[in-house]
Amino acid sequence: MMHFAAMSGNLPFLQALVRRGVDFDVRLDAGITPLEIAMLFCRLPVVRFLLEQYRVRGREKRDMLRKVEDRLPVNASGGRQSLLFRIIRQQKKSKFDIKDEDKRAMVAFLVREAGADILAEGHMEYVTNGGQHSGRRKHILFPLHTAAHYGIQQVLDFFLTECNMPVNTRTSVSQLTALHLLAMSPREEAHLLRIVTWLVHEKGADVMCVNADGATDAQTALVAGKKRIFQGRLKQLQQPPANRNRERQAPA
Repeated sequence: MMHFAAMSGNLPFLQALVRRGVDFDVRLDAGITPLEIAMLFCRLPVVRFLLEQYRVRGREKRDMLRKVEDRLPVNASGGRQSLLFRIIRQQKKSKFDIKDEDKRAMVAFLVREAGADILAEGHMEYVTNGGQHSGRRKHILFPLHTAAHYGIQQVLDFFLTECNMPVNTRTSVSQLTALHLLAMSPREEAHLLRIVTWLVHEKGADVMCVNADGATDAQTALVAGKKRIFQGRLKQLQQPPANRNRERQAPA
């Protein structure tokens, strides 16, 4: 019941269980605590309540969050993805929807109050194309780029406005920008197009940035089958530089 309450974000029910003496540190067979469940499902009010219960027991917030981080599974290369990556990548589970605004709140909490590193690197494998010559490439990403790949505008906005990360920040190896990652995203193109427009017109993303292969985000979009993004970006690339700058400053 404690894990169910944490997963669903039912704080009153969880508080009632604690008042009746149910152990808030109870673990499933895999050793997962309600705190871990609440964090992965972005239930920030539940996380704050549980951290306060641990504090009463003399266990500090950052120590508990570090323990959650240390329990994350090891990936194929022998490393661990940071908690920021896990939260940004977390998808809807059964009937428990994880809203994008809840992801932003949890990411902001981890950065502001838990000292999470916004430049911690993670990885993503991407299918280069779906044709006969398809293959996989591994990209090293910052959390900013992960948010772009999963099309989470609220989290992108947090990194850009509150963390002051440059909108054209590149990945360390493949030299991808947020625009490249949006072009590679599995989300529906209409949703991605709104974010691309916002990044270019309001945040000043540079449509001329190329990755390590010399490809712009427009070319990346074409390879990924995002024709609307490619066509829109192609029109911008054909404009004189002065016109591109004026359009970038215009309201979306």
